[in-house]
This record gives sequence, C-alpha cells and structure tokens, in this order.
Amino acid sequence: LVSQHIENHLLHQKEVAQTRMKTEMDLAQQVHARLLPHQLPHVAGLEVWADCRTASHVGGDFYDFVCHSDEMFTLVVGDISGKGMPAAMLMTMTRTVLRTQINNIPILTPNDVIDRSNRVLYADFNDVNMFATVFMAHYAPQQRVLTYANAGHSPVIYCRSGQSAELLEADGMPMGILPHSISGNHKLTLSPGDVL
Repeated sequence: LVSQHIENHLLHQKEVAQTRMKTEMDLAQQVHARLLPHQLPHVAGLEVWADCRTASHVGGDFYDFVCHSDEMFTLVVGDISGKGMPAAMLMTMTRTVLRTQINNIPILTPNDVIDRSNRVLYADFNDVNMFATVFMAHYAPQQRVLTYANAGHSPVIYCRSGQSAELLEADGMPMGILPHSISGNHKLTLSPGDVL
C-alpha cells in the first residue's frame, strides 16, 4: 500500500513537471511568434511576404524588416544553429543586436551590419558553441537595387522574370565562427516579376 502511494506521488510529480514544461514551451512559442514582424511592410515596387514555421515548439529561425524611409528598406533572414530553447534565446539576442545596428547607423552596408553584430555576439556564440547564419539586404526602391551580404545562410533563391532560378550562395562564415565577418556586399537590380 505504501509503495502504491509512493508510485502515485512520483507519477503525479512527473505529470506536473511535464505540464509545466509544456506550458513554458507554449509561452516560448508565443514569444517567438510575437517577436517576428506581424505587419508586412509597404515598399514601392515590392510585394513582400513572410512566414516562419519552426520544426519544434521554438527554434532559432527568424526574419525582420526595417523601413528607414522611402529611400531604404532592410530585410534580414537568419537561423541559429541547434533547436529548442537555446536557439530561441540566441535568436532574440541576434535579432536585437542586428536591429540595433541597422537603426543606429542606417548607412552601414549589409556586411558592415553583420560584421559589427558579429563582433558584439562573437564571445557569447563561442561560449555556447553555436552560430547564426544571416542573409541581410538593403533595397533602394528608387533605383530598384538590392545590396546584400550572406553570412553562411542557406543558398537564397533568386529568379529573374522569365529565367531559370539561381542560387545566391553564402560567401562568408556564419556569425560566431570567426571574430569578424568575411562576407562581401553584392548588388542586384530587381525588375518587375523577379522573385527573391
């Protein structure tokens, strides 16, 4: 009889712990979703669409938009290595540092923003043996020029209207691997019907 009570008590404690963990994961998922932009930006000459579907409750995938003025629009797509809460925590740090760099000095090139952000975050990434892949681009609507840098992010697909798709390969290491960025800035002139 005593062993039955002990077993029931241990089972109850396990159920309480599982319920608490699920509640915390649900809350983390809500926070992750709320940190991503809800309003799609209106940018002259662009049709912008975004969605993020994590493999588990929470993760390190993110995107962001910053509209500086009618003359400049910045977009960021990134992913933190790993899954779950550690990746989600580093995602919030990375997004915040990138956004701060973009907003404080909007004339920085995408690679400059990545490099400055990497210098801020390098020790933290190194301490936890993780990294972040980042694709960042500035778009100048009047010139229809997209200037981008790709720090280790999955190849980005670019399809010129009526042509075959091409991959915009990463030319730099992810943030957190080296103390400085080695990505370059690249330019594309977008035409009506192009898809990125």
